[in-house]
Amino acid sequence: MFEEYSRIIEHLIDGPYWVADILPKRVPAGKPDRYFDVEKYFLQKDRIREIYRRYAEILIRLNCYYSMAVSFDCGESWEEDPDPSDFVKNVLEAPDTAQLRVLFPERSTMIDLDFGYTDLTVYDPDANILDLLRPMLLAEGFFLWPGEES
Repeated sequence: MFEEYSRIIEHLIDGPYWVADILPKRVPAGKPDRYFDVEKYFLQKDRIREIYRRYAEILIRLNCYYSMAVSFDCGESWEEDPDPSDFVKNVLEAPDTAQLRVLFPERSTMIDLDFGYTDLTVYDPDANILDLLRPMLLAEGFFLWPGEES
């Protein structure tokens, strides 16, 4: 099964993606200094933990609709349909250098969270995933917008 995950990832990684973020769209090129100041504020320990908790809870809600496989080590090991409490705890305890990769194999969709950042990358979501993800993100104060390749 894990070989199938590698094939899905290989197909998705360079394809279209969406960004789930604390901001409603990409910051214009002329505003990077302000963006970095705001990002620094949100990356403070208590604030970023709250952001990650909300992202984790969105992912476990998506897991009610679709099977989910998660990896905290760039795909070296996987856990399928993790216990919700354990999953959220692992997200909150992950080091800043970790990466969470979540696959929804039946939808061929992948969501990455690089710890140390405030956004999620959602690779090739279909309409069904978007229809679920968009209101969940909005309800938690996040936004979803197409990446450059979408």
